[in-house]
Amino acid sequence: MSDNTRIDNGTTGDNIATDDVGGVKHQRMKVEFGDDGSATDVSATNPLPGTVAGLPLPSGASTSAKPGRLRRAHAQNPSHRHR
Repeated sequence: MSDNTRIDNGTTGDNIATDDVGGVKHQRMKVEFGDDGSATDVSATNPLPGTVAGLPLPSGASTSAKPGRLRRAHAQNPSHRHR
């Protein structure tokens, strides 16, 4: 099947962006953000704004990794190879 779909209202019509996945059309949409009455397209120069919420660490958990230990553990298990 082809992508994109024409919406025909009897007189004129619009094409909407779609992607055919296994015979089922999925509508493609752009992500935007902004206050009421405005819309800013998300892009590499306008990333989607957000915050990262922190979760409490379990009692005794470390907040930093120790690279030396990670290297030794990797060396002890040679089946873990970078691909």
